[in-house]
Amino acid sequence: MSEEKKKKYRYAKVAKKGWLYPNADKREGDNKPDYRGKIVGLEVENLKPLVDEEGHASLSISGWVEEDQRGDKRIGLSVQSMEESDAPAVGEGEAPF
Repeated sequence: MSEEKKKKYRYAKVAKKGWLYPNADKREGDNKPDYRGKIVGLEVENLKPLVDEEGHASLSISGWVEEDQRGDKRIGLSVQSMEESDAPAVGEGEAPF
């Protein structure tokens, strides 16, 4: 019985940093997002080779719970491009950057 091959990806950082904070405007039962934030320093030139014929690009986003300079909890984001590759696959639980 052959094992199904796991897709292999090559990752490259495409943004300087990003954050998500709990949405202070969120009320129970409304449709507002649970978190709000931003991605800064997105390197658009690095995305152009990733855009498909429909004009879409896929990115990988990883996040860690952390505290900002004021001690407020947030989710720090890392944004990477994600291309299929012949390189060895990143192991489960390993950071892809």
